[in-house]
Amino acid sequence: MSAPGLPEPRTAADAMQQARTRIAASADARGEGWDALARLVEPPTAEVVAALRDGSIAGVLRGATEWLGEDTGIVAGPLMSLDVYVRSAGRRTPEADLAALEDDRAEIDAGAGGLEPGAVAALARPMRELAVLCHHEARAWSDGDLDQGKDLRARQRELADERLVAELPPVAKVLVDEGIANLTRTIGRLLLAFLSAETGKDYQRAVLGDARSRSRK
Repeated sequence: MSAPGLPEPRTAADAMQQARTRIAASADARGEGWDALARLVEPPTAEVVAALRDGSIAGVLRGATEWLGEDTGIVAGPLMSLDVYVRSAGRRTPEADLAALEDDRAEIDAGAGGLEPGAVAALARPMRELAVLCHHEARAWSDGDLDQGKDLRARQRELADERLVAELPPVAKVLVDEGIANLTRTIGRLLLAFLSAETGKDYQRAVLGDARSRSRK
């Protein structure tokens, strides 16, 4: 079977080329996804709020998970919450959405949930490092360097295990437990969902269990 959008392969070489093209595209999309998540943990800005409200970040995150195939259920819940946010954006002003994120971040950076100041934004660095590795992997597959592509994929897993597995879950839990804005809590769940997809462990269940969250009135 050919990759979506590609002609049916006529030879084994065609099939291999299409497989490399598909893997490269998936790696690039994963890199874009980690870049988008890095934007969400950095201090809120009007530009990020605009990209959230118009659905562009949701689109990037959805594209970043297509490689999961039948396992996309891992990220389905948080992405659906993000879709709800997009659909309801017209009932709120961008300024109100930005203020809600800023208020939550200020409380969390002031010690809500026991995090060190700046702990949320600090996740952006390993996420961007992971994104760079994803894009390098995509180039390796495109160039036909299978060994390099596999090595870069392994390095991504190592980075996730060494940095994100330790640092991301407590941050995500505080965003979910202490966030007043629905979007803050959704971001926390997105972080756990993407870590689950990257590592194969269900961090959403492990970290959140059946915890309930507050909502902004």
